[in-house]
Amino acid sequence: MANEYNITKGTQNWNVNVNNFMNEYFGNDSGYLTAGITYFNGAKVYTGTPLGYQTLSSASGVGLVTFGGITIPSTLINNASTDGTIVKLPLNFKLNEDDEWYTPCTGGTARLKFNQSDNSIEIYPYAFIFVNDKVPTGDLWINISHLFPIRK
Repeated sequence: MANEYNITKGTQNWNVNVNNFMNEYFGNDSGYLTAGITYFNGAKVYTGTPLGYQTLSSASGVGLVTFGGITIPSTLINNASTDGTIVKLPLNFKLNEDDEWYTPCTGGTARLKFNQSDNSIEIYPYAFIFVNDKVPTGDLWINISHLFPIRK
């Protein structure tokens, strides 16, 4: 990769080539952000530690990382008629692709989806895998942490 940019100290424009390389492969980083996140359908902050996110951008595209956990009422997982939106992120860009993933939750695994049309994270009702097929009652903890691929 470095040879593509001819990064050799002392050669003509070596410092420009270093900057171009850094911008293309590492880009800009928003840092860890928590402001502006909204919660829906009874979702709330888990144990006082707010959900966070970080945006990464480079010539290769834009990426997103989410951190942390939330709780949702267990009734949400048994109600397929409910809009599954649990969190919206205040992003000023689109990832240009929806993303789905499985993540740990109380008593098993939950299926989540990032909806790029409105930057929301949704939960799939009836898409849970619980230990011993027993659905927990009360609030469920869900790990929202995810590394989204970089997209142009």
